Amino acid sequence: SNERIASVMSSYLSNSTGSPCTVSQAAAVAALTGPQDCVEEMRRAFEERRNYIVERMNGIGGVSCLKPEGAFYVMMNVEKLIGKIEKQMKKAAADLNFEAAAELRDKMAELKKKYNELEK
Repeated sequence: SNERIASVMSSYLSNSTGSPCTVSQAAAVAALTGPQDCVEEMRRAFEERRNYIVERMNGIGGVSCLKPEGAFYVMMNVEKLIGKIEKQMKKAAADLNFEAAAELRDKMAELKKKYNELEK
């Protein structure tokens, strides 16, 4: 193994997890033992945001997503949207409308790039 990488990783791990300072320890105790009503308020806010984005995404033709149960972010499926654009592109090419086909090709390439970035 690379000794330099191992040394840097060890230093990072030691400084990020070991010996939390007294103030941080007191803050953690207060957060865990103090009033919890603000936690429920935040949970509801995140739930509303999650439900809103799921409804909006599922309202876009060719886009779908499942409602996550333990998170407030969503992963969208855009395969149908990309398929729709591919069909339009092929039709435009078949009709010898090369300008429209080129625009659709560029739009599809952009969507695929964004989709691939999301999968990383």
